[in-house]
Amino acid sequence: MDPLSSFRTLKQSPGTVFFAVPVLISWMSLVIALILAILPYENLEEGLVPALLISTPSLFRALVVALNFSFFASISTISLRQKYPRTARCCVAVAVGSSAVGIAILTWLILPACFNFGMSLYVRWSDHFLPVF
Repeated sequence: MDPLSSFRTLKQSPGTVFFAVPVLISWMSLVIALILAILPYENLEEGLVPALLISTPSLFRALVVALNFSFFASISTISLRQKYPRTARCCVAVAVGSSAVGIAILTWLILPACFNFGMSLYVRWSDHFLPVF
């Protein structure tokens, strides 16, 4: 038996990718939503916002909307793909697009925090180990 035979059959069946993408998107959306649920929140004038994202409450709300669209579009794809394949393809497009928007928002929110953390480590390191001239 050829060790790559299972890969070749997976590659040749067109419905496998059509099924794997919505399942991956739904799980990704669910995990991000659960992570957002356990974050500590603060009450601002606009409502509850995670303590990590106080400076950008509008981006947090956009992230929640993008997660909702991606999750429900992927679940719709899974449930409609047998009877209505054309509608399911439209739902896949919505799920992929809103997932891309959600990942872009997460990147936009996380990169400055990572940069600030890295710079604070550099400042602490340079205060202790670099000689002062």
